[in-house]
Amino acid sequence: MNSLESFLDEREEHSKKAEAEAPKAKVDWMLAGPKAKPEERLIAFDHWVCEQLEKRLVWTQGDATKERRIFQCRVELEHMLTQLYSRGWLLDGKRLANHVTTVLDAVGKAQRAGQVKDFWPYFKAAVSRYVGANSEEIQAESRRAGNMMGNLLGALVVTRGGTMTELIATRRSEIVEEKTLRQKISAARAVQASSKADAAQLPLL
Repeated sequence: MNSLESFLDEREEHSKKAEAEAPKAKVDWMLAGPKAKPEERLIAFDHWVCEQLEKRLVWTQGDATKERRIFQCRVELEHMLTQLYSRGWLLDGKRLANHVTTVLDAVGKAQRAGQVKDFWPYFKAAVSRYVGANSEEIQAESRRAGNMMGNLLGALVVTRGGTMTELIATRRSEIVEEKTLRQKISAARAVQASSKADAAQLPLL
């Protein structure tokens, strides 16, 4: 299993665990008020993205393969949204939803026109290019919404825990840190095992 597949497996397991442990209350992430918890908003957003992926793209795989691919696409879309965050564009609600559906509709249109021979590379390229290709428009939109990084306080007042782009960026960073910690633990255990093996050899010398 390569590193990408390993990451996706761990990411999927983490996501399913979070959904299982989170409250079951239904939250409209686009209209969530100050009382909505960040974890509830994130779960609602995840469900919404999966619904948009299933509805707007063309799927020909079996159910199991389709479900996994939809999950991978959702992770890739999160990467696109963290690009917004890294540039200080804190979009939320309908503005953010519009960018997600725009890139999905573009891919779906290309699929139906027979322009997509290999879905995954095409999808990744379309998603990774989107922010850069539309940077001027998105920056102006974020400024009009008052959600530039310099006006962060106003965004935090509107929604608990910040905008959806902030929440997603935070979640991704926590997953990376958790993975790094696991790697450090494994490395430490390997060092301990090596030390014990060396100690066992000493009486034989």
